[in-house]
Amino acid sequence: MLPEYVELFYTPLPLHLPTMVKDPLIIMAAYGGNLDRYLRLRRPEMIMGEHGAVLRGIYYNTTFAKWWSLQPRDGENSGDLRAATLARFIIVNDLSNITATDPDPEENCHEMPGMIWWPLIPAERTLEALAKLRPDMHLQVAMACIAGNYTELWDKLAPEPSI
Repeated sequence: MLPEYVELFYTPLPLHLPTMVKDPLIIMAAYGGNLDRYLRLRRPEMIMGEHGAVLRGIYYNTTFAKWWSLQPRDGENSGDLRAATLARFIIVNDLSNITATDPDPEENCHEMPGMIWWPLIPAERTLEALAKLRPDMHLQVAMACIAGNYTELWDKLAPEPSI
C-alpha cells in the first residue's frame, strides 16, 4: 500500500475510494469485526488471509458474528464460520442458536466450536445449561470451567482426563 493511503487504516473511508489495492483494508476490517467497513470493502470471493481474519473478527465482535450467522451456509468454510459464530454466542451467554439436534451431533461435529472460553469466559450457569443441552460439548465445557475457575461445575462434570 502506498504511503499516501496508509491513513485509510485509521480514518473513515471516503465516499469514493481511490484506485488502489484494498486487500489490507479488507483483512483489517474482517480482523476487527468492523461490519460496516467489511461489507463496503469485501469482494464476492474471499481473498488470501480473509477467512482467518473473519474467524478472528467473529470471536471478538458479536455484531459481526450475528451477521455471519445469517449468511447462507455453503462452501467449504461454512462449518468453520458456523462454529465460530456459535462460539461467540456461547461466550456472550446466548444459547438460543443451539439445540440438542442442531448442529447434528453425528453429522456436523465440525460445526460445533472447540474453544468457548476466549476472548471472554461464559457464565457458569451458561456452561451448565450447555452441558445439559449438548452432552457432546462436555469436554469444551470442562475446559471453559478451567479457564473460568468454576470448580463447582467442574466437580459436577467430573470430566475424564484428556490430552
